[in-house]
Amino acid sequence: MPVEVSFQVNAKPITVSCDAHEMLIDTARERLDVKELRVSCDQNACGACTVLIDGEPAASCSVFTFMAEGRAITTLSGLDRRIYAELTAAFKAHGAFQCGFCYSGMLLSAAALLGRIDTPVRADIVAWLCGNICRCTGYEPIVAAIVAAADALRSQA
Repeated sequence: MPVEVSFQVNAKPITVSCDAHEMLIDTARERLDVKELRVSCDQNACGACTVLIDGEPAASCSVFTFMAEGRAITTLSGLDRRIYAELTAAFKAHGAFQCGFCYSGMLLSAAALLGRIDTPVRADIVAWLCGNICRCTGYEPIVAAIVAAADALRSQA
């Protein structure tokens, strides 16, 4: 039985009619053409499909679309431009992404962290990235990049 769901995606109001069991990632990719979300494990294990729901990281493969009712969904293209720019520059400078598959989910989780902790230490970063798997970097360049982005953002404040 179809349900109608209204929510925001990157600050744009959206109303969709979908199956009650449809996952948010499927709605985003197939109905809303949000291709920056990666389909990978479909089991809430890798973080490639991470979105921010009301500012909190969530695996869109494990969230039913109807659960987005009235919520604000943010994808990579909806991130604050200043945070996005600093994270991207830091990730490039530190070699923190290689194949790019985890990139959007990793940046969204990092952005959520930096929105709450302006001087994160390694333990904070590791805890915030626990839902994001990177098979290429070994994580140390990612941690270094997030520390550098946090430093750059603080220096701008």
